[in-house]
Amino acid sequence: MRITLKKAISGGGGGLTQEEIEELLDTIYDWQENIIKIDDGTHVGVPVEGDRYIVDDPPAGVFIGANAGDIAEYKDGAWNFYTPDAKWVTWDEETDTFLFWNGGAWVDLEGQLDHNDLRNIQGGSATERYHLSESSRNALSFDDGSVDNADLEHSHSYDELEDVPVGFPPEDHADRHGSGGADEISVSASQTSISSGGSSPYDTLQHLLNVSSGTVVDGADITDDGDNDTITGVNQGSKTFSVASDWSSQLVAGNTITITGSTGNDGDYTVVSATWTGAVTNIVVSEVVPDGTVDGTITFVTIQISEGNILFKTSDSDIAAISFQKITLTRGIELTDEDVNWVYADYNGGSPQYSVVNGTMAVGTLDHRTEIVIGKVYRDGTALYIMKIGAFLTDHTMKHCLHDFYLYGIERSLGLEVSEDAGTDRALNITSGRLWCSVNHFDISSFDSSGVDTFKLWSHDEFGVFNASDENVIPNTQYDTGTGLADLTGSRYGVYWVFVCYNGNVDVVYGRGNYTKGQAEAATVPSDLPDRVANFSLLAAKIVIKKNETNFYEILSAWTKTIAMTPATDHNGLAALDGGTTDEYYHLTEDEYNYNIRDVATMSNGDTSPTVENQKVLKTANTGATTITTFDDGTAGQEIIIIFGDGNTTVDSGADDIILSGGADWTPAQNDTLTLVYDGTNWYETARSDNTA
Repeated sequence: MRITLKKAISGGGGGLTQEEIEELLDTIYDWQENIIKIDDGTHVGVPVEGDRYIVDDPPAGVFIGANAGDIAEYKDGAWNFYTPDAKWVTWDEETDTFLFWNGGAWVDLEGQLDHNDLRNIQGGSATERYHLSESSRNALSFDDGSVDNADLEHSHSYDELEDVPVGFPPEDHADRHGSGGADEISVSASQTSISSGGSSPYDTLQHLLNVSSGTVVDGADITDDGDNDTITGVNQGSKTFSVASDWSSQLVAGNTITITGSTGNDGDYTVVSATWTGAVTNIVVSEVVPDGTVDGTITFVTIQISEGNILFKTSDSDIAAISFQKITLTRGIELTDEDVNWVYADYNGGSPQYSVVNGTMAVGTLDHRTEIVIGKVYRDGTALYIMKIGAFLTDHTMKHCLHDFYLYGIERSLGLEVSEDAGTDRALNITSGRLWCSVNHFDISSFDSSGVDTFKLWSHDEFGVFNASDENVIPNTQYDTGTGLADLTGSRYGVYWVFVCYNGNVDVVYGRGNYTKGQAEAATVPSDLPDRVANFSLLAAKIVIKKNETNFYEILSAWTKTIAMTPATDHNGLAALDGGTTDEYYHLTEDEYNYNIRDVATMSNGDTSPTVENQKVLKTANTGATTITTFDDGTAGQEIIIIFGDGNTTVDSGADDIILSGGADWTPAQNDTLTLVYDGTNWYETARSDNTA
């Protein structure tokens, strides 16, 4: 019999609470933060603040100067080395292993106290008890089976064992043997779990360094299990399709297969059975097979979840007993298309199984005690976006993981800077970097859409549904109305939101306005985003571009500038909000205040299309002949008054969007004025004055 850290928890103790785990770690072991792996210093890559390694023998590279076995930590821009003390324990993220410093080397704490290691060690009073092999035991008198092995019990007091690390045999069994009592831990030969006979906070020795409930101890990996193949046989009578691939273990009764490209059988079918003959898989379906022609392709989309060892609460209660359960490999799990699918381990009254619930917020319906989140999957047709989450590290509790997930979602730790490609106009360059979701990190490769890389460009169609296309460059002519795309007018600006997905994909979402420059700079992230983008990606940048311009006007990085995603909480964020009695007060920007009240803007010398953004009164200052054909950045309903500060300016009527009285061009004298109003398309003259002396 073998006692390991992975033994089951059951019985009267009900397992360790988080507080008891912490007390236990502080009492018996000196816990150290996780290490990434054991390395000699030549394979650590570009370090990140807080990275930790165990120094391999011999130290090399960036670990020269350290001793083998030291813990190396990258802190404040430099490597620091710490000599381990007795009873240091840490977690190796590369091997998923607890490591214990035994005074001379790091060893696997997931080892065991093996009953066989106690052979020939005396126990109890002198000559009273010995541990025997099975053959020695049978030779005494038990070979006839008259004594059930389950009746043989061996017990230890926790107090007597507290100085013996799990994984190491006791030095003197006589010093460790006890006769039972309030703090006794008892293991019978028939048990597959360890139970407690007392009320000590250390009741359950078998999980000294593990968390209590809500933990995936190991396994439970989610992978894409879907496939497609050409139909090689059709039998209408038996409702059977055949393919050359062996799908007998992938398809289960109730699965859906989709047939495309056939003469008359296109559509979805429900699987009754899938049997491998050694040459083909015969798939029997419940629906009628309309056509006997052997053609077309069968596709199905499923996931499989590997065997997993899970620690559950037996009910949705903090004080419920803890149950260690194994769930076998499960295949044929289907997902809802174009939705977020939450994958979880379900205690199911002691008959554990893997299950799925769909909907972005559906995770909130799980209790996280008897229903343990493993990951989430977004299905986009046949493409699956799989994100593994949950308590997969045995030194973290599910509550800690959920805290990180709910509060922070996806976060960036380094890189992922967005810029415009130097050689290709409006193409995107994104540097490599790292994203995190809870305690899991995702290394992202660099992205360059001037080459083979493409991004998904998202916008609403006429029905208000998101669609995406693969693109290489950011467009510069349209914006998203919420029910389709519309052309930017005049000299307006468009906004594009750049997101980086955990798997390295890049998504760009159209902005929602026909903006002036100021409005574009103040625009906030749309409240509705494609589900996949909202759940699996992180905002990296905001791009502003003027209509028909070759290059971006500006790129605002989400890492260096706060991009508003919530209602304004300071005065500067109150632009365009009504205040006081209806239509009585508005909060204005400085530019809007100047436009309405006191500012006279001087046009640039020689400018044939001067900007009128946030301006009402403007004055020319042309030193040479200049013909104005249009005004940039106007807004519908805007009125402007032009004071001619020179005699060198001509206003062109009809060349672009200026319409003057009588349709004729006008070259005013110095000190004349002209008043125009804009309807969103054209500037119309409403008044002029001849102020020639």
